[in-house]
Amino acid sequence: MKCQHCGAEIADNAAFCVQCGAKVAQDHPQSAQPQDYYQTASNPTPNYQDPANSYQPQGGQPYPNSPYQPTNPYGQPPQKKGKTGLIIGIIVAVVLVVLGVVAIALIVGGSSNAPEEAVVSTTEETSVAEETEEPTVSKEEEPEKTSNGSFTITETTLFDASGVKAVATGVSEDDYYGPVIDVTVTNDSDKSVYVSSKYVVVNGYTLNDAYFSETIAAGKSANGSLRFDQEELKLCGIDTIMEIRVVLSVMDDESYDTIAEGELVTMETSLKGTTEQKYDDSGVEVCNQDGIRVVGKELYEEEYYDGSLLLYVENNTDQFLTVTTAYDSVSINGVMADEAFYADMAPNSRAIVKMYFMDLEGIGLSSPADIEEMELVVEAFDGTTYEDVMETDPITLTFE
Repeated sequence: MKCQHCGAEIADNAAFCVQCGAKVAQDHPQSAQPQDYYQTASNPTPNYQDPANSYQPQGGQPYPNSPYQPTNPYGQPPQKKGKTGLIIGIIVAVVLVVLGVVAIALIVGGSSNAPEEAVVSTTEETSVAEETEEPTVSKEEEPEKTSNGSFTITETTLFDASGVKAVATGVSEDDYYGPVIDVTVTNDSDKSVYVSSKYVVVNGYTLNDAYFSETIAAGKSANGSLRFDQEELKLCGIDTIMEIRVVLSVMDDESYDTIAEGELVTMETSLKGTTEQKYDDSGVEVCNQDGIRVVGKELYEEEYYDGSLLLYVENNTDQFLTVTTAYDSVSINGVMADEAFYADMAPNSRAIVKMYFMDLEGIGLSSPADIEEMELVVEAFDGTTYEDVMETDPITLTFE
């Protein structure tokens, strides 16, 4: 017969082929299956590990008593188990090991790394905070404070009428306003009242930006402060506060009807007589009529407005007056403008005020330097009765 593997002639009772060494298949009753069911002789199965009994079949015949039977009906040998699963398993194992090492490193070294990151973060935040705390502020926005001298006052009653009493009790230092006058108000009336300053005069200058205001319910008291604007003090040339004169007004808090107005009360500070207050009236005289004198000083650039004209004003009468521009009387370079100045003035006092330019662009100008000519009318009226006291003819100012 012939070897089923290589085709060489071999003896009928040979167990192995003398040419290729392959085992010669013998006829068994169990081998009723066709030879090519699992593997043909021309395509012998390579060594295959049976999972049930580690038997390695050869010549295409399964072991007769094995529980494992091939399930491929097409006579093709089962494919070898690939190495992909093994490779994936190795990769997963390596990744897990690496993650474990990293985790251990973080745990062990975390105490030293975390503060370092916190320091960086804190440093950056501190840097931003430092920049925020020290912004660049113009003098117009926050003027340079004057010392105004360290002074004291004697306790002084500023108002006592209609069940309301206001007493100046002392002097405190405010971070922004500088020295302020402490005021206690007691309301023994049966209604809520609003108490405010109507006139404040320091060293002979009526200050239009100084103020006091408090709302006090019936039967209650309140503590407040009379504050001075540092820029206004500086413009007036007030370095030392020596004398303060105040008029308080009391109004019904609901109807805003005036209940009473106080008298002009004078407080002399502990610095009275230590220096002499000077009054700078230099500039171009705008008017000098009926005890009212106005002097134009200079044009100013402003941060929040288009500019301003600085004015010196005198009230040389015995009346409380409001000095201002007449309605619809101002023109700039021949174009009507809405600009005006306004000064409440105690008797025989001076004031430094600004006429603010609100919309120079609307009249074709880009800055105060473009102003060549201004025309205006100055008027004054009684601060209590609002009756007209004085009005000038149109006045023309020229600017070089």
